[in-house]
Formats: sequence, structure tokens, C-alpha cells
Amino acid sequence: MKKFILILGVASITSGCALASNQKTTDSESNDSAQKLKKTKKASEESTMSTKKESAYDFTLKDLKGEDYSLADQKGKPVYVKFWASWCPVCLAGLEDLNTLASQDNDFEVVTIVSPGYNGEKNKEDFVEWFNSLEYDNMKVLLDEEGQTFADYGVRSMPTNALIDSQGVPVKIIPGEIRKETLTQLFEALTKEN
Repeated sequence: MKKFILILGVASITSGCALASNQKTTDSESNDSAQKLKKTKKASEESTMSTKKESAYDFTLKDLKGEDYSLADQKGKPVYVKFWASWCPVCLAGLEDLNTLASQDNDFEVVTIVSPGYNGEKNKEDFVEWFNSLEYDNMKVLLDEEGQTFADYGVRSMPTNALIDSQGVPVKIIPGEIRKETLTQLFEALTKEN
């Protein structure tokens, strides 16, 4: 068995070397190909970005008080959206920071979204009762009761963060916890870009 694996390995290396020696291109041909690939990739990315800007990332969700919150109503101001769950220890550890951030005078709006009844989250009534007992009064918590906003933003892990520009377009989707200092820096950079 060991001999077979050794022979297979030698054969693979030999054929790989043979393929490499048959690929005789000059440096200029290689550079031309690389530049063409970069141009094609850049055009593809620009097309994708253009499509994304035209895509409907808008949402209208109810907050804990039953009032509607629409992303479209925030146009003109960047928005930070944190997707989280009550069962997520990393999410819970960041709530105090998030509550403090939401209370500050920022150049961006701070909202959070949970999805009651989905992915192991409490049902709506239990979640609202639980969250209100925490006394995080500055955070705006939105309820994605159908799970559609989570799906639209491709949320696969908790927490997930979305940085949305002043036109309502998501410019960064970042999984994991982001500290308030880092978040402030990200939005400062975003503001400079726009």
C-alpha cells in the first residue's frame, strides 16, 4: 500500500512538472494575460456592484413597540445593522457596547434585527419580555418575524453586521462581533468614500 501511494505521488509530481514545462509563455504574454484577467474581473465586479445597488435590500420591520421601521426612510444617513440572537453568547456580550453606541451622537443610525421563532430564537412574546428585562433602552430592536431580512442579507452566523451607505446599499456584510471603536472607524472610512 505504501509503495502504491509513493508511486502515485511520484507520478503526480512528474506529470505536473511535464505540464509546467509544456507551458512555454514569455513574461510579456503572461503579463498580458494577467492584465486581461484583472480587467475582466474588475468589469465583472463593477457589474455585480451595479446590480447590487439596484437590488432591493430595503426592509420594513416592526420594532419592539410595534412601530414600523423602514430602511428606505433612512436614506441620506448610513445605517449599521446588527443581526443577532438571544441564544448567542457573543451577541449578548456585545449588547452593552451596542446600547452605548446607539446612545451616542453618531453619523450613522444603529439598529438590530432578531428573527423570533427562527434558528432557535425565542418566540416573539418571550423575546420581547426577555429583552425588555435587560434595560437596554437605547437600542432599536427590529423583529424579522418571517426571517426574510436574514435571508436577503445572507445571514448564516450570529452575530452578522451590515454597513449600509447613505443610499441604502449594503457595502459590507461582516460576520462576527465588531467592537464600537472599530465600527466607528469603519463608518468614518465609509463617509469619506461617499
